[in-house]
Amino acid sequence: MLAARWWVQDFVSGAPNSKETTSREDYFRTNREHLPKRHLQFIQGLLAKGVKPTYTITEKPEAIAWETMPASVDPCTFMKPERGHRKRKQVENMIQLARCCLDDSANKRPAEWRPVIVDFCAGSGHLAFPLAYLFPNAQVFLVERNSTAIAKAHERKTLLGLSNITIYHGSLETFTERFDLALGVHACGFLTDIIHAKALEHGAAYVLCPCCVGKLRLNTLAPITYPRSTMLQHLVSKSDYLDLASLADYGGWDFESPEAIDRRACKSFIEFDRNKCAEENGYETFLLRVDPPEATPKNDLIVGFKKTLGSLRVKNTTPLRTTVSTIPS
Repeated sequence: MLAARWWVQDFVSGAPNSKETTSREDYFRTNREHLPKRHLQFIQGLLAKGVKPTYTITEKPEAIAWETMPASVDPCTFMKPERGHRKRKQVENMIQLARCCLDDSANKRPAEWRPVIVDFCAGSGHLAFPLAYLFPNAQVFLVERNSTAIAKAHERKTLLGLSNITIYHGSLETFTERFDLALGVHACGFLTDIIHAKALEHGAAYVLCPCCVGKLRLNTLAPITYPRSTMLQHLVSKSDYLDLASLADYGGWDFESPEAIDRRACKSFIEFDRNKCAEENGYETFLLRVDPPEATPKNDLIVGFKKTLGSLRVKNTTPLRTTVSTIPS
């Protein structure tokens, strides 16, 4: 079993009113010399036990003709140009993968099938509105709990006059509608796991771009078991797994330093575990990166659908990227 207790013990011994984010970043700033060793221990240990995340390479996402669409559909209308263009790329990736899940499913469904797509933790709808616009035969739900974002979403819906989008003001754990495809961009920490669990419960496909995995330990909303998969439950304790998630919580724009490479490798194991959980429930799964990766520093994508529904055209695969060069025997 991987022995990793030092980070948790130092973190949870802080004052009860300390801020989680500040404490975590302060810890890494003052203990940076220990990080490479911890990364190596986790990565070497899991690789030696046969846990080997592999990234799938697919066709380059098709560019959306944003300029031909109503302004209220385009993320660039609502944010500064640089950020808006990055958001466009994120949306293009999500929509291409959504199309892969839905197009093949349509061939195996009744002719009158109308897919139900849910954008969880949707904000004001930077993904949901392009979806509703581009998939007029789909019913899209925008699920968000923030009142300000919901008000902006209603404004956008009024401007666009779209009838195939429903705005749900509430927490994702209270959303009970049936759906065929779950989407989530940067649903923080354990919120991704709640979305993922809902998708498995419904037998629905999922396309998720997770973030902030260090916050998995803060889950008080849903009974999520960590590790998620039976495979990793037999290899890693819950405490060690949450330590791994803390080390994996890296969102900097640095993609090339040894620390960045290995902390991102740690996150790959978390995403591998989520997909493996789905595979144990009859899903076919894929681990990808947003193309281009620079569209967001939190650029992992996990995709899954029932083996009888959906198809992803794979061009190639690439192994886990890490600085680890030796694996213990």
